[in-house]
Amino acid sequence: MKAFFLILLVGISYSAIALEGDDLSLIEQYNLISSSIPVDDEDWTVNPSELDVDPFKFKNQERNVIDWNNLDEQEWLNIGIWIKERDFKDSFPNWRRRLREEKHSEIMGRVIKCLGVCSKYHETVRHSAEFRVMLAEGDEVFTNENSYLWIMLSDGSLLKLMPRTSVTLQEFNIGKTKNTVLLRLNQGQIHYQPRLTGEFVTLDKPESDLSMYPLRILEANREYFAIQEYRKMSDVEKLMNSIEKNPGHKSQYSELNKIHQLNNSKQPKKTEFFIFTPNMSLWGSESIVNLFYEPNGKAAFNIQDQIPGFKSIGASPNVTVGYRGYNNKFELKPEFNKWYEMNVNGTKLDLMSKNSKGYSYLSASLAFFERIPTIHMAREILFKEHIVPLMDPELGEEKLALEHGYRLWDSQRENELKDRAEFVKEYVRRTETTNLKTISHIFRNTPLVGYNFKYIARAMKDHYIKLKKRFKEANLVVREMNDTEYYIWLIKNGNK
Repeated sequence: MKAFFLILLVGISYSAIALEGDDLSLIEQYNLISSSIPVDDEDWTVNPSELDVDPFKFKNQERNVIDWNNLDEQEWLNIGIWIKERDFKDSFPNWRRRLREEKHSEIMGRVIKCLGVCSKYHETVRHSAEFRVMLAEGDEVFTNENSYLWIMLSDGSLLKLMPRTSVTLQEFNIGKTKNTVLLRLNQGQIHYQPRLTGEFVTLDKPESDLSMYPLRILEANREYFAIQEYRKMSDVEKLMNSIEKNPGHKSQYSELNKIHQLNNSKQPKKTEFFIFTPNMSLWGSESIVNLFYEPNGKAAFNIQDQIPGFKSIGASPNVTVGYRGYNNKFELKPEFNKWYEMNVNGTKLDLMSKNSKGYSYLSASLAFFERIPTIHMAREILFKEHIVPLMDPELGEEKLALEHGYRLWDSQRENELKDRAEFVKEYVRRTETTNLKTISHIFRNTPLVGYNFKYIARAMKDHYIKLKKRFKEANLVVREMNDTEYYIWLIKNGNK
């Protein structure tokens, strides 16, 4: 008992809490400890500058870097493992910051619209991917049968998933002079469209994918602009407007170009993308990517150098194709606006025959993206709200982390983002080469579907049904609605 009391006193004497004079006298009287007792802060030998303290943390992230939920108690209490980890940490003074950056998942996008059933897996938990749902790095996003999904990525680019499509949102990195987006198409078909500088052409035509509309962003839909136009008309003008084929299109395109140009002044950086499947990789910038892949099957892609209905300014579209193989570093620059097909093993690339069934289907799927001003308008509204604040070149590394939760690349070391891209190309080629062997075994008895019309069947059907009903009374009366009636109509029809 006496020994315990002595040990307790020794522990107390070395605590950071200053001891009272009576306590010090008692310890000295009975000579309980041989060393001197630090009384003032200056007496302590710990130098605060030598402590491993992070200058800042990411938004909504805890300081604690210990993964308590997955902690192994045997490893935690193993002194040998602790010594090895301590040696490693002592070799890297910024180990806490590096660990925090590795574990942190940055916001990579937001859902604009889901038609049908769309979901995401965040870690191991499944969530519904509906309007405005945030998507983080590492999330797998997928669509069910007859379902479609529009996403705005965190650089302003657009991503559409066709039915039975799965995409893993790997990385979004903000650099001092450019950004990078990394996506993996696990299966299905996607359309990737970058955000470019330029002007939209005013087209007096219906939108090319009416199946997705209306959106639940009030100011994006063409009906909203038709209502605003109608309210300003005289009785004679309203009568003439009743025969207008595409009411609202002029003011919609006008407002779209206005907000687009305003946002352009806030986005000085361009984005480089890296999109890959198990059997091929695509990387480049300022190009539109249409990509199809089926597990244990072929991949097909088409690269467009222009966004339909958009006059780009200063764009330099470029794309490179990467193959598979542990030592196969061969790369190819594909031609624009042509469909290519990569074989199952990712070792042979061919132009698709225009007479093939797959070519006809894939070419038909591009028609949905000919005129999508409402999607572009929604993107610009969300861009202004969520992306413009973090694209400020004067924001700085600390504010970007604290206020927005993003890391700034190239701030600690020059060409860091470039080196990351080179590593990703090599790492993906090797790991996916191994994955191909696993896929061929797992899916060896699974029949291949191939390029199939079912990927666009519902969209095509819904589009033409809405196209046919455009001039029915129920649709024509929308332009005469007040704000409350329009909002109720939007809620009722926006979920379909």
